Amino acid sequence: MDLTKIESRNSHYIDLERIDDNSIIVDAGAFQGLFEEKLRIFPQGKDCQIIILECDQNLKQMLEDKHLHNVMVIGKALSGQSSSPEKTFFQVLGLPGWGSVFNRRLKDGAGGKCTGHLSYPVKTIRINDVFSEFGIEKIDYFKIDIMGAEREVVETMSQETASRIKQIDIKFYELISGMRGKQGNKKLIKLGFKTKFIDQRQLFGWRE
Repeated sequence: MDLTKIESRNSHYIDLERIDDNSIIVDAGAFQGLFEEKLRIFPQGKDCQIIILECDQNLKQMLEDKHLHNVMVIGKALSGQSSSPEKTFFQVLGLPGWGSVFNRRLKDGAGGKCTGHLSYPVKTIRINDVFSEFGIEKIDYFKIDIMGAEREVVETMSQETASRIKQIDIKFYELISGMRGKQGNKKLIKLGFKTKFIDQRQLFGWRE
């Protein structure tokens, strides 16, 4: 397996040999859409369908204004299966793009640069409802970079959901969520993924 590194707010990794024009990519926490823009440089990622989940109101508007090719922008937050249909999004002022529906220790994770908080309600999409929500059968690549909310997403992902995901890249915000990459790794393995640590806070999983 040969992983390609794509820089956005954080570095993310993808096996482009398993991506083509018929692929479906879901990006939860797209930030400014840099991943999407750089993916299009590669022939394999030129025309695949991308679904963005971005509940930060400012970022959602920015993404829509870019008119990214074959990209659908959804202003909802990815959440765990036990979550309610609506949550409060906590935005950290002073750090663009720093916010989450998981707010515990969010200020601590901001490294002292927080100048305040802004909060507002956002709708959610529960992890095991993604396929029915968008009328899709599979996800060829799932990027999850959601500032601490990854814990409940990983913990409540069902075997059925996992079986329909071919690649998954997860960033763990341990200081915010309390979930270590090792914990996430154990869950992904239990769900049938083969896994590889990019570093102690980032995990890549795939299915044969």
